[in-house]
Amino acid sequence: GDGYAQSRDWRVHRRGMLHQAVYNTGELGRAYNAGGTVQPSSPSMEWPPNSSMVLDRVNYPGQHNSFGSGIWIAATRPGGRVYTFCGATSNTNGEPVPVVGVYSTPLELRKIENFPVLADGELNSAYDPDEAEEIIVSRWDTPVGIRVTRTSRAWSFPGYDSFIIYEYEFENVTGDTLSDVFITFANTFAPSMFGYQRNHGDWSEGNFRG
Repeated sequence: GDGYAQSRDWRVHRRGMLHQAVYNTGELGRAYNAGGTVQPSSPSMEWPPNSSMVLDRVNYPGQHNSFGSGIWIAATRPGGRVYTFCGATSNTNGEPVPVVGVYSTPLELRKIENFPVLADGELNSAYDPDEAEEIIVSRWDTPVGIRVTRTSRAWSFPGYDSFIIYEYEFENVTGDTLSDVFITFANTFAPSMFGYQRNHGDWSEGNFRG
């Protein structure tokens, strides 16, 4: 059914070795920024996890590997061409710009835990071995008229603990025919925030130019 607008919010995948903040706006990791920092509560492709530290009296946020990611969608509606940037967007100076209320209207955000063993050490009788251990469902509307539902999944098992799988559903909720639809999965990979800060004193888009 139809959802009701929410404020911008996020949940975090922490079950495996790869930690990632997932937003109800389409953003992943953090609001895109060509530099800056990462808040402890919103890891941006952090691997290994819990990697923040103080070294030689300098605070390092950790081993984050993304400036912030998201989804771009474009389509032609009866009134003309429409574009939406649900994350991975900035102004001309590489600084974050608002996504919520401009490109995204958040509708749903929930985190589901499916652990084989409970926190008290007891076996979880409701555990589903055919589903991920950690699931985050986020859903939002866009000015294009496409509603996006993203289901992301993470595991802790050896060999399965260093990736997150994202499943997307795109639904036309306008009642109009949308033509020339383009969907871009916009990722801004920036390996080793800690390494660049340690060796260059900075982790920014300029460091990765040829």
